[in-house]
Amino acid sequence: MDSFLIEHTFQTPRIALDAQTGSGEIVGSSFPENAFEFYAGALEWLEQYFADGNTDLNLTLNITYFNTASTKVMRNLLTRLNELYNENKQIHITWYHEDGDDDMEEFGKSYSVRLEVPIDVKTY
Repeated sequence: MDSFLIEHTFQTPRIALDAQTGSGEIVGSSFPENAFEFYAGALEWLEQYFADGNTDLNLTLNITYFNTASTKVMRNLLTRLNELYNENKQIHITWYHEDGDDDMEEFGKSYSVRLEVPIDVKTY
């Protein structure tokens, strides 16, 4: 399976998913014109990654800003990863936020409380 990479732009984050190491990251601002379309390839990659028998994923999220549509996609992504975690996949998420960014810290903490998949919320 190939890795997945989308470089960041002013409106979109960098998405890097590495099939060889079982690691990934989503870093940057997220307010694409069509969030569902922008993230569709990454979501498809994740589904295929686990369908291929992989069981481990370490995902780093460092979103500095996201719009409403991106928030919905992020919720869908985390909900799906939570489902996979409950199917005995070894998934760990690290949610980074800038020191003083209370909104992004709250998003991370909210997900870490509502979902079973381990989410570490960290300041940088």
